[in-house]
Amino acid sequence: MPPTKNRGHKHNIMNPVNDYIKKNWKNTVRTGKEGIGKKLPYPVTVPCMKEGFTCFFYWDTYFTNLGLMIDNEEQATWNVENMRSFVEDMGFIPNGNLPVMFNRSQPPLYPHAVMDLYEKTKDVELLKRHYSAIKSEYYFWMKNRSTAIGLNQYNSNPTDKEIEDFYVELKERGAFPSLKKERAEILGYFAEAESGWDFCYRYDESALNYVQIDLNSILYGTEKAISKIAGIIGESEDARLFEGLSQKRKGLINALMRADDGTYHDYDFVNKKMSPYYSCASFTPFVFNLSDDAEACKKTLEKLEQPHGISAGERIEKTGLQWAYPNMWPPLVYFAYMALRAVGLNEDADRIRKKYLAVVDSVFEKTNDLWEKFNCSNGTVSNSEYSSPSMMGWTAGVYRYLFEEK
Repeated sequence: MPPTKNRGHKHNIMNPVNDYIKKNWKNTVRTGKEGIGKKLPYPVTVPCMKEGFTCFFYWDTYFTNLGLMIDNEEQATWNVENMRSFVEDMGFIPNGNLPVMFNRSQPPLYPHAVMDLYEKTKDVELLKRHYSAIKSEYYFWMKNRSTAIGLNQYNSNPTDKEIEDFYVELKERGAFPSLKKERAEILGYFAEAESGWDFCYRYDESALNYVQIDLNSILYGTEKAISKIAGIIGESEDARLFEGLSQKRKGLINALMRADDGTYHDYDFVNKKMSPYYSCASFTPFVFNLSDDAEACKKTLEKLEQPHGISAGERIEKTGLQWAYPNMWPPLVYFAYMALRAVGLNEDADRIRKKYLAVVDSVFEKTNDLWEKFNCSNGTVSNSEYSSPSMMGWTAGVYRYLFEEK
């Protein structure tokens, strides 16, 4: 996805958050061979320097790389090499490198991490090195996460013990006080965990009834990326094949997941109805160039923008889940920004960019730390579902990326 081709400059302005990030990138690096999980061949960045999330996380690493490509390209390259190692060893990239996370993946952004590096370096050898693994991960999603309607969904493959343990975790976390010990219901929450949006109001507590607009937009982008890579490295048959697959997916998405006003939503294929709910997932078709409808993108923005940034989901009567109003998550800010830029709404994009930077700056001034998520209604740290951990990770990566945009 990046860059937006609008930087080509360097800021020389003194900025405490930038100084903190640049100083502390090194403190997020682990050898890759530590701990009880899968050992990785290269050093890896972890989301939290202190307590909390201190192992590899899949989609966190993608957004961390946005900043590392500016400040430490070598580490950004090592991160995607570790992703390749997962695919070659396990056939997919799990949620994280701890065994408890091996039953699911996360949003499949590995191909896009590779393409981001390629757009910066123009290193064809990078594409050749990752091509087979990128295709293998794609086929994992096609084999294990396909539905009867030809689109994909988040899912999982936990053991009985993992289901039991997850039930206990959900009860302790307090997100679903009326949760019953029913396998199908718990599997739905596993699917939400694979989406990275654990937990949200997108699915009426029935995630496995849905195909998700973010996942299918990302996979459309993957098909386009594979076609592009294939063309660059001389695999012309694959180039044609994956271009055809992308067009087929685009047709299905537009037929089932696009409303009359051009906005995009998750689709309940069991009950054959489109969700009316707006979330930042609704930006992803614009990010991956499925649509260039600026008016529809603007309507999505109007549902989600708040005084201090962009909300994960629109404001509804239900409250309490963390991937929902009023919580602002760095990766979703990035998607919103990229969508607005992609359709030419540059003033709106810049406003969202500045709101995010301002909140991070303000909270840092008060706490001397970065945090996992923020409240876009009042500009504070969000503690929905659990106390927000202090976090470099995607908070720093998205901050550095947006700071360098003008």
